[in-house]
Amino acid sequence: MSWIVKLNKTYDSVIGHTGLDESKVPLLPISHTTVQAQISVTVDMDGNFVSASVIPKEAATTVIPCTEASGARTSGKAPHPLCDTLEYVAGDITDYYDVEGDSDPESSGLDDSKKTEDIKESHQEYVGLLKEWCESQYGNDGLSAVLKYVEKGSLCSDLIGLGLLRLDDEGRLITDWNKGTMGEKPELYSVIAGSSVKSFVRWVVSTPSGDEELSEQAIWKSWEKFYESKAEEVGICMITGEEVLIAENHPAKIRNSGDKAKLISSNDTSGFTFRGRFLNGKEACTVGYLASHKAHNALRWLIGKQGYHQDDWCIVSWTVTDGRNVVNLVQDPVDIFAANLTDEEPVAYTGKISSDKINAMIGGYNGKLDDEGIVTMVMDSASKGRLAIVYYKEFSGSEFEANLSHWYNSCSWPRNYKDSEGNKKTTVLPPSLKNIARCAYGWKVDDGLLKSTLNRLMPCVIERAPIPRDIVQSVVNNACKPTSFEVYEWESMLSLACAMYKKQNEKERYEMVLDKERKTRDYLFGRLLAVADAMEGYALRKAGEKRQTNAMRSMQRFADRPSSTWRNLNLALAPYRSRLPNNGSFYDKAVSEIMDLFEPEDFVSDRRLSGEFLLGFYTQRADFYIGKKEEEGEETETQEE
Repeated sequence: MSWIVKLNKTYDSVIGHTGLDESKVPLLPISHTTVQAQISVTVDMDGNFVSASVIPKEAATTVIPCTEASGARTSGKAPHPLCDTLEYVAGDITDYYDVEGDSDPESSGLDDSKKTEDIKESHQEYVGLLKEWCESQYGNDGLSAVLKYVEKGSLCSDLIGLGLLRLDDEGRLITDWNKGTMGEKPELYSVIAGSSVKSFVRWVVSTPSGDEELSEQAIWKSWEKFYESKAEEVGICMITGEEVLIAENHPAKIRNSGDKAKLISSNDTSGFTFRGRFLNGKEACTVGYLASHKAHNALRWLIGKQGYHQDDWCIVSWTVTDGRNVVNLVQDPVDIFAANLTDEEPVAYTGKISSDKINAMIGGYNGKLDDEGIVTMVMDSASKGRLAIVYYKEFSGSEFEANLSHWYNSCSWPRNYKDSEGNKKTTVLPPSLKNIARCAYGWKVDDGLLKSTLNRLMPCVIERAPIPRDIVQSVVNNACKPTSFEVYEWESMLSLACAMYKKQNEKERYEMVLDKERKTRDYLFGRLLAVADAMEGYALRKAGEKRQTNAMRSMQRFADRPSSTWRNLNLALAPYRSRLPNNGSFYDKAVSEIMDLFEPEDFVSDRRLSGEFLLGFYTQRADFYIGKKEEEGEETETQEE
């Protein structure tokens, strides 16, 4: 239950300091929810109808008071106390509503008269709840004006009179507009996805002076106090340890407004739900109504403001004291730091400069982090009704930043990106977790495999856990197959594979530039392959040919049997030497320097290469080409001079 405690602290810290327009999802007051409203109805202080209008989709999100039951309703009669759908607020809807035409009576097991009676009961319950609120010490004149109007039971006829609702030839309410047979949709039918009966109504109360009487802030406070006064059954809240009103139905709509999945639920009372251990949900756990709503409202607000989604999978990180955003662990670092990136020069790849820049970017993005705590929480749902916390971790501010900086520095490698103007540039940052999964399992990786891979990689970023060996090996294997991918895909995969192998072997302290003193067999073979690729590639460009080199086409075989493959490649280079200045002496010299570093038994061995050969290949190739421009002439030609 630590997550509820932390979210309660966040809610208490920010509720008085955040505005409703700060994000798409507002931080809700207690006993309130958000809905998408379609109709705005204006009445005067005497409860007389003044006007009505259709609400545009961009302004449809509305914060409304709710009861515990109505806030979690999926079916059944559970009215909201003020704003609700036409089924609840319109007393005359059954005069126009064709029940049989809107649903199948056989499938529901109810006859038309029973359904009509249900709608009337829903309206009566709505009026009864609103009347109880108005007559309490927390009521006001604006609420009373709405009550006077809805008791008249004329909302549908008023909306029909304005042309917002339409009737068919038999005088029945048109619930679904068929554009093919009825022509262009009227305004209301264009903004609502389902039946017009489900149109949500919100209220405006006008005064003689033209001001609005229903102040949002006043209504919120009034409902909170009224609903709190209705509390009857109390118990021990396992979050606060106090004797308070216990939550019966915990909120949904956690990840988005249409989300029905719940983190806490015990409404399955049949079968083997409690496995013989408990008689009801309260024996298992009791969470206070206030604590539950604070936690869920804060979580909903945080996800809407700074959460990251992958279908049903969702991650959010925040500072406990103020709910501030910190570096997102899943989002691509290039996207996070886009405003701070500049095209890197080769000298920046040596590590020290890159490390300083990375630490500065992370510190500047996070701002000052105190030690009150930072929370990272990952949620996923296996069904529409149940939501699980699949990863949860608390950190101090210093620990979080240290772990994150360690990941960025130990897993960074030069990578290409496009700036806001579409120009290709290079920077030194780690790959995104999503791209790691794609490079390991394919660009069209299955959603389930993608989410499970993200869950496995999360501890590597934030807890310094070892990176899974199978993921690294899969990325390395794919990077050895340049003929299987488009050029840009393979280039990204090569950079990512180098980053992964470097991260997996941190103790080796691999540099991001060519290490001419390194004598390890795999690294040297990678350098040889890069020289062969560069030599043939230069010759092909001089001849105006556009095709992959033999080195690239043989890369997979080279990784499996390097010594024998190198002999074949070296022989195949003979025709290309004649096309190069000085018969390719520049490249031959590079080959000789690399060969001198081999141990004899290493060079003749045909055992398979590890991912280290990709580092040698990348850095040797970069040593030939990095930082050069085509208009300056061929890169190797310049170096030869």
